[in-house]
Amino acid sequence: MGTCASQADPTKFHHLLNCFAGTDRLLCNLTQNIDCLEDKLPLLSSKTVQLHGRLDTLVCQRRSSHAFQVAPEDFQARIMSPCPDCETVDKERVQMGKRSHGVGVLQSKILLYGAGPESVIGDKLLDELFQKVDAVIIAGTRLQIKSPNRLAAELCRAAKWRNGLTVWVNKERPPREFESLLDYVALGDCDEFASLIAA
Repeated sequence: MGTCASQADPTKFHHLLNCFAGTDRLLCNLTQNIDCLEDKLPLLSSKTVQLHGRLDTLVCQRRSSHAFQVAPEDFQARIMSPCPDCETVDKERVQMGKRSHGVGVLQSKILLYGAGPESVIGDKLLDELFQKVDAVIIAGTRLQIKSPNRLAAELCRAAKWRNGLTVWVNKERPPREFESLLDYVALGDCDEFASLIAA
């Protein structure tokens, strides 16, 4: 999966968001994708928060501060391997005559469904989003997971409070609770939507 993601190209919709980021019209791109395609577009990458983590990053299951970016071809060999930072710390402890604290193993840095994305976004960015957002585009998601659904609804309410714009882009209709929160519903492919906007 990591190799496939690394070989994939950003979509037309990614390029549209990258254009928005280049003109400061994009405050933040919140994505549920873990493929890191945004990294191939530096302007968009700088504005992106990956709510469910990154496929290219492994973290120690014992100490989350021990994190390592890995190349896709190394992913299989490194996952579930001993954490190098833990090994270093533990070796130093033993050499000083202290007892071993053990060594963690590396796991994929992916937030499982049901866990809230707020901790990934951070309070500071959340506050900024709610204070400044004047347009929300919800694209390519059915919002079936509770925490992103709630976050999207709150962002739509914040935009509506400023008489801003709220748009749904998906092949399927939005959840019923979003009907009163959306100004426009575009049923179709995100890339087709991007092509229309760019035209």
